[in-house]
Amino acid sequence: MNDILLVQIYVDDIIFGATNDYLCKEFSSDMQSEFEMSMMGELNFFLGLQIRQTKNGIFINQSKYCKELLKRGMIGSLLYLSASRPDIMFSVCLCARYQSNPKESHLSAVKRIMRYLLGTQNLVSWHSKKQNSVALSTAEAEYIAAGSCCAQILWMKQQLSDYGLLLDHIPIKCDNTSAINLSKNPVLHSRTKHIEIRHHFLRDHVQKGDCVLEFVETKSQLADIFTKPLPKENFFSIRQELEILDYSHITF
Repeated sequence: MNDILLVQIYVDDIIFGATNDYLCKEFSSDMQSEFEMSMMGELNFFLGLQIRQTKNGIFINQSKYCKELLKRGMIGSLLYLSASRPDIMFSVCLCARYQSNPKESHLSAVKRIMRYLLGTQNLVSWHSKKQNSVALSTAEAEYIAAGSCCAQILWMKQQLSDYGLLLDHIPIKCDNTSAINLSKNPVLHSRTKHIEIRHHFLRDHVQKGDCVLEFVETKSQLADIFTKPLPKENFFSIRQELEILDYSHITF
């Protein structure tokens, strides 16, 4: 049997889904026979996240939370909002550094984020198939960061193997050719002697075929929206590539 059932429990709330409707009905029946509980139907709201499921994919947004945020909290609320709005991640995290000693300039920056949110309340995060991995900037930093990304990939790979999903040569997108070459070259040369041996964890798993670094042009590097300020055109382009869509313009 190739079907799977996934269950997530948060305190006294349970959400579950399966690749077969029969599994959902059987699980619901078993749980209700053992515990006093009620079925709320298809998932459409959970922990502040508004969810819309269609044949084209799953749309997640926090427009209700966004409207409440504009009336009360600031940094803490903005950080929570970034769960479905990665387009504000960099600016919010930058402002968060000054929470202990904020100045007028920091308040102005937060208000600017608020104005941006006010005009983009209907943006949703669309989850259709897969997501890209992230990478950083310089060769050494990017190589080390890719190693951390590889560790996360191996953890997810192990979790998926429990459900019978076996994956190899998982791509990690990288815009630095030197970092990519480091992951393929088994010989340490003078330019990499200062990199600690533990960081060559990535190279070992590239050679094993667990993952592979793939080149992506800098202008197409989706991670830039999380790490640096961008011109408006680049920002909007990457936001669209991340599948952050305007909910009001989507037809179902």
